Amino acid sequence: MSKDPHTRNIVRLMITSGDHLLVAKYQQGNEAIYFLPGGGIEYNESLIVAARRELAEEIGITEDQIKFIEPIAVYEHSWDDKGKPIHEISIVCKCGIDGLSADKEVISKESHLKFIWQKVATLSTINFLPEDFKIHVPKWVKQEPQIISFFASGMTKLEP
Repeated sequence: MSKDPHTRNIVRLMITSGDHLLVAKYQQGNEAIYFLPGGGIEYNESLIVAARRELAEEIGITEDQIKFIEPIAVYEHSWDDKGKPIHEISIVCKCGIDGLSADKEVISKESHLKFIWQKVATLSTINFLPEDFKIHVPKWVKQEPQIISFFASGMTKLEP
């Protein structure tokens, strides 16, 4: 295994409609993998700009459709990908989008992804990754944004 881990900064977007959550579905052979929409934050790109770009790239959302993007959690996890250590830092954001609702199909602009509305209460029944999100996302859907920042001088809670 390589000793140099690769760290990815990711924006993950929680878009809800009633008791449903928009999830991305990736088919890998016979296995379906589900995850929150979003993706990598590019060099010199802010979190909000990355979120807007990912929404446009994945489902064609325009800036005027976005009502809000609120960071709500930071989640870190690591894994081994074929001998290469990966460290992912996900900034999870709640999003409000005009024109998206669980009674309307969301068309993917990326051929390898499909988007579905999944009942939040049933996330534990699908291959929803990272695995811990099955526990955390239902809690995050209910809570108000709370950003915890760590500084050299200690921990400071920033109110939205």
